[in-house]
Amino acid sequence: MGRKPKAKQYSIVVADDLCCVGEDRVFNAESDEDVEKNLMEDLQCPIADEVLIALRKAYSLTFPRNPFVDGIRAEIAEIRRLGVEALKPMPEVLSDLGVAPIPMIDDDPVQYKVRVFQYVFARTEDIDISVKVGGKRRRLLDVAHHEKATALITTLRAIVSDTFEEAHNEDQLLAILRRIRERIQAVLAAFNPCLESIEIEPIAELLADSAEK
Repeated sequence: MGRKPKAKQYSIVVADDLCCVGEDRVFNAESDEDVEKNLMEDLQCPIADEVLIALRKAYSLTFPRNPFVDGIRAEIAEIRRLGVEALKPMPEVLSDLGVAPIPMIDDDPVQYKVRVFQYVFARTEDIDISVKVGGKRRRLLDVAHHEKATALITTLRAIVSDTFEEAHNEDQLLAILRRIRERIQAVLAAFNPCLESIEIEPIAELLADSAEK
């Protein structure tokens, strides 16, 4: 049997940085306009802001306003909706990461949603390239604003799966919300600067002693 292909790794990148790299692989950060045939267009990078926003909203929803069965179920359903809507447009990314994509139906409204964004996801290997900056060759990963982001995507996908877990009473439903909250807090706090840059409230960082429990 052949060895299972290694999952790709993804980074979250400032979209403008990729738009500054032309097909000649010159990084023109001083340009006020997108470079023609730029790297973001070439790579067809999916939008990352939607994942950040979905995770942040889902985190808030894990503190239910109505702590009874119907209220908790409503919060879980909304978390599912947020996650599905953010992940549907990126089936190739999910496949790269070895998790199941979320099917998109014909004429799905998600396809036509207008999005304003600041960040995109890119395969780390695709942006680990040499570019010319000020006449000198440099690694794009050394000049572009980026962070490792595989965990952001896989966490949101895991949360969507969590929302389908069978539960029959308040304790079981609250346990699902608690697991979702813990998943989000473990990864999202590191991206607080990204949240703040798109004017989304950051979340509290997980204390070291809490993480050890």
